[in-house]
Amino acid sequence: GNSPSGRCKTRSSPTPGAWFDGRMHLAVLGPLHARLSNGTDVPLAGQRVLDLVAVLATRRGRPIDAATLRELLWGEEAGAIGDSAVHTVIARVRRLLGVDAVTTTPFGYRLAESTTVDADQFAHEVAAARRMQEPRNRVDVLERALAMWRGPAFLGADDHVVAAERVRLHELRSGSVEALVDGLLL
Repeated sequence: GNSPSGRCKTRSSPTPGAWFDGRMHLAVLGPLHARLSNGTDVPLAGQRVLDLVAVLATRRGRPIDAATLRELLWGEEAGAIGDSAVHTVIARVRRLLGVDAVTTTPFGYRLAESTTVDADQFAHEVAAARRMQEPRNRVDVLERALAMWRGPAFLGADDHVVAAERVRLHELRSGSVEALVDGLLL
């Protein structure tokens, strides 16, 4: 249906491995994507919007101040850019994802506490699989975890914004693939 703003909102089935529990969900294990608490999929467009959402997702709820965001989003141009530019990008994200999606704290900005990120669910599943004694159960959990991936992590975000997290997730994925193969060979 159409929203009050006149933009068409689509409702699609969850991506493999995604869950829906009434909270905003960010998918970062592939193209950066958001699903609102009502189940509406929201495409994220614009490099600074993508980068801001990616940075906030990597912070796992820890606030980040406007000056640091300015450095990350504008790089060498940051010195000539005021905090109002950061506020503008924050406002664009809030228009897309809802006013409560990004919280302002005395220490900066962060995603709403209720936001879920598929990378966290992936890491949780992998850790659970590692604790399992039964190879078949471990294989099942690893297959489910690896099915969450839809492409390279944080696809669409600039590498300098998410490089460390992207590497961490890809290493975790590689280790999970190896563990899956080992489990299938038993």
